[in-house]
Amino acid sequence: MPADKTLSQKYQEMIEVLRELTDSLARLEERLEFFSSNLAKLDDRLNKHEDAFGHWVAEEINNIKLKLESLETTFRDFPHSELVKQVHAIRTELAPYGKFLDDMKDVPEKVRNLEKDDAAVKGKWKTVTIMVITFLVNLIWVIVASYILLKFGLQKP
Repeated sequence: MPADKTLSQKYQEMIEVLRELTDSLARLEERLEFFSSNLAKLDDRLNKHEDAFGHWVAEEINNIKLKLESLETTFRDFPHSELVKQVHAIRTELAPYGKFLDDMKDVPEKVRNLEKDDAAVKGKWKTVTIMVITFLVNLIWVIVASYILLKFGLQKP
């Protein structure tokens, strides 16, 4: 009989494990259904956005094509020699400013150099100031020590 109890206990354990497995499978199926429904919703959203984006891109391409066509018709009707004359006139008007613009390119570098020089000068003045103050303090100590020696009547060491 004890073998029967162990056998029945094993059957009970197996039944319990099978119940747990079926519960886990049911939960897993629920989650899979949830994810598949969310995936379908997400896919629909992406398709809508793709359509909107594709429409926007097509619209932008059409706008660019229209602008190019209008520019082509404008320049096709415009005489080439007149365009060259206008470009030459603009260049001659801007020629005096060319040197100024070239000089302006060097301004940031000149400012950096001035800042470096200014920092170096400030550093030198700080050093000189410290040296002067140290000299004055030492001079005052020598004068005070001489006065004390004079007052007490002591000789110099």
